[in-house]
Amino acid sequence: MGAYPGQRIYQDVDGWFGYEFDADMDSVNFCINSGDECGGINVRSNNLVTDYDVCYGWRDGKETDSNEEEVLDCETDLHPNFDIVISPESGFFGHQTPTQTIRISTVGVENAMVYYTLDGTEPTTSSLYGQSPIELTVSQTTTVKAYAVHEKERTLTRTETYTHKDPQSGPLVVRFQKPETWENLYLYAFTRVVKGSKYIDTPYSLDGKSPAWPGMKWETMDGNWYIHTMKPEIKEIYIIFTEGRNKPQTQDIFLDENTCYLWNPDCGKAVIDSDCNGIWEEGIEEVIDNSQKNHETYKFIIDNRLVIIHNGIMYDVLGRRL
Repeated sequence: MGAYPGQRIYQDVDGWFGYEFDADMDSVNFCINSGDECGGINVRSNNLVTDYDVCYGWRDGKETDSNEEEVLDCETDLHPNFDIVISPESGFFGHQTPTQTIRISTVGVENAMVYYTLDGTEPTTSSLYGQSPIELTVSQTTTVKAYAVHEKERTLTRTETYTHKDPQSGPLVVRFQKPETWENLYLYAFTRVVKGSKYIDTPYSLDGKSPAWPGMKWETMDGNWYIHTMKPEIKEIYIIFTEGRNKPQTQDIFLDENTCYLWNPDCGKAVIDSDCNGIWEEGIEEVIDNSQKNHETYKFIIDNRLVIIHNGIMYDVLGRRL
């Protein structure tokens, strides 16, 4: 099957991904993984071994690096003609409103039974439950996991995390290092309102001129950094760095605290420079993203010092934020 990540397999019409090993193999050692992905997380199972036909499902869903696969009945329909949606998508709250409203609903069928948890644990038939749609209101950081069942069919487990975060004191400051290949730099800003499962984005002017794309031409610098200080009343905003109209741009970035960004040419993304030293530590950004999504803690040695990453934030050994 070659070097890792191995042979790519495709989804069959019944919803399963399948692979048939050579007939002369009495047993086989293997792992299941999502493949290498630039800027993302390579989801990988444990090392598995089997000497008979077997079917596996993923215990924690696609958006985690957990390796807790589980053996399933091969007749289980994991891709029925309906699905479950948790809206809005993962994000932050607490700036404008003290609570977050969450809706768990099914698509393709009505009144399916929904099993869910609010503490990040895997839902089971012993968990909280109710008929779709379900609406919840939370006031603290909450991870929702849910699946739906209808006529002996069940969906995959979906996960969304809502992080309560108080606004920082003082105006927001954003820094970015323009790639050497970019002739110009623009800073585009917009506000986002979530209504149900939809986003409503509204352009925002940073310089009193038209807020239309590509936004404000960015010329203010602080050393090697392009720098912009938001108006004091702005506690959260979405931004995009771009070279201009029909030119390269970053992904949508949610800004709610002072942040420094670098350009990752491999992924075409802006990545966080936690130390604002202009040096991107390859691989650290993936860990930060995963730590933030899954509330996990990692320890690294960077420049001969111990760095702790917890919930996507870097600290030193004394617990001081870096």
